[in-house]
Amino acid sequence: MAENTKEYNIFGGALASLTAALPSLDAVPLFSLPVAAERYGDIELNTLAPAAEGGRAMLRAYADASLCPSPLVKYTPYETALILLHAPRHDFFGFYLPGAAAPLRASRTEVSLLAGFLLAGGKRPGAPLEAAAAEFAAGNLYKAHYFASLARPSGADAARYLCPVLIELGFYQDAYDLLKTQHTPEAALLL
Repeated sequence: MAENTKEYNIFGGALASLTAALPSLDAVPLFSLPVAAERYGDIELNTLAPAAEGGRAMLRAYADASLCPSPLVKYTPYETALILLHAPRHDFFGFYLPGAAAPLRASRTEVSLLAGFLLAGGKRPGAPLEAAAAEFAAGNLYKAHYFASLARPSGADAARYLCPVLIELGFYQDAYDLLKTQHTPEAALLL
């Protein structure tokens, strides 16, 4: 891990997506998430503060705490990914990294890949589909998702390895999009 994220320049060129930035996100020691106080009777709770972008609510995570609006909470990258994955009303997330002109925008599926990458320690198995099947059988869905995505399966392999993971994670539309053009027995069973 980089000691100082301000010295760690991940932007040699613009990154297209969160998945291209996975190793860079692992180098961030803590993410800062802005919170806002909400009152419910006599109880005051702090909840993640959404921001609006393009008419959509987005949750934000900042690699540099000095850029994050106060008040804030700090979490490790893995904890941040889990918190974002369990935000029920948001499917759009922004990761603000040092030196970036704009946040890296991420879908819930990409945040799942981040969680799997972090759980795997950034390792790339020699046989990703077999590793994905083993992790799926062990109930490690985020790792299984990450490993299956490394292989970029298509056809029957997508139905066999990636789609069951997507379904178990609740990414039904992503699984359907992979399966709808396939005419295999595995795809028919999953549909």
